[in-house]
Amino acid sequence: MNGSMSRTARRAVTPRCDLRGHRHLRLWAAALLALYAHASTDAPGVPPVGAPARVVVVMQDSRSIFPTRAHAFDDGAYLQRAAAINFDYAARHGYNFVFSQLPCVPYKNSTTQCASCSHPRWGLRHASWCKLLILFHTLQELNATTAVWMDSDAYFKGTGTPVDAVLKQAPVSSNIFLTNRPFVRQSKANAGVLFLRNTIAARDLLAEWWTDVGGRYRIFNMQHDYEQHQLARRILFRHWSDSAVLPMRAMEGLDPYLDHVASFRNAERVPL
Repeated sequence: MNGSMSRTARRAVTPRCDLRGHRHLRLWAAALLALYAHASTDAPGVPPVGAPARVVVVMQDSRSIFPTRAHAFDDGAYLQRAAAINFDYAARHGYNFVFSQLPCVPYKNSTTQCASCSHPRWGLRHASWCKLLILFHTLQELNATTAVWMDSDAYFKGTGTPVDAVLKQAPVSSNIFLTNRPFVRQSKANAGVLFLRNTIAARDLLAEWWTDVGGRYRIFNMQHDYEQHQLARRILFRHWSDSAVLPMRAMEGLDPYLDHVASFRNAERVPL
């Protein structure tokens, strides 16, 4: 995905995602590969760059994971701590780890809201949407056998438990979600933690999820609950035969393997 990328490689990206020819995406993808190469080289036990990636743990945010003060984490930088834990988890198991720092473009002169990626037809989107691009890229371009998405407020607690332990709970599913408890009325599945096998079904889900947001759903490009709304209303139903929703209660902090600290538990976001 650098400047020497062939036309054939560009065509390999599905047209339904409409990723081709988008300058900002090309720059983003080049930066992503640089981060991937750094993680692959420095993490002990991780295969070298160019080797097939078995599992890739993916995170992203518009904030940096690097401390601004020398030799110390920023006060309250939950993201930095979660990323450090997830990187350590990946290194322990010989997985690759990718963190993509997204741009933050002020939205409609707002001082609190920014856009981080753009759909060529539907326009600017909140950072939550951008994970669909990085996950598609991880499966198609980095050739991961499994992509594991962790929101910036999600981290592994059971560091001795491999990803395979989760995959075995849904042995024939391409798209593995966790339950959205205690908000199952709004959505059965939560979009904050995903396990995606590298199959046509998984890439189709990502492509359709990214693209199918026209009409009245367009407001969720920049309005909560962003891509989660589309997953609940349209996408999960259409891809149910290839998907599974596991009863791992990470949103409530009741799962021993991982924690996804939801906004209603914000007071629990203490230094890890």
